Amino acid sequence: MRCPNCGTENAAGRVQCARCGARLRGGPVRASVARTTAGTPEAEAALMAGLRRDLGRLLLVTVAVVIVATVLGVLLR
Repeated sequence: MRCPNCGTENAAGRVQCARCGARLRGGPVRASVARTTAGTPEAEAALMAGLRRDLGRLLLVTVAVVIVATVLGVLLR
């Protein structure tokens, strides 16, 4: 498969170019998608929603660990 970026001929089945590292197969690449949409209100909103979701999960896990530790502390006295 020929690289669309540098023209190097690559072995069949490769995902990235052996010479320049460009993506050979179709589909979005996270870095290029982030570069083209960075700074837009939609990207900022999606980033904040993901951050809130991750912080909520972290809080939930922290509360669960504290509860389990408390119960084990009481049981092992």
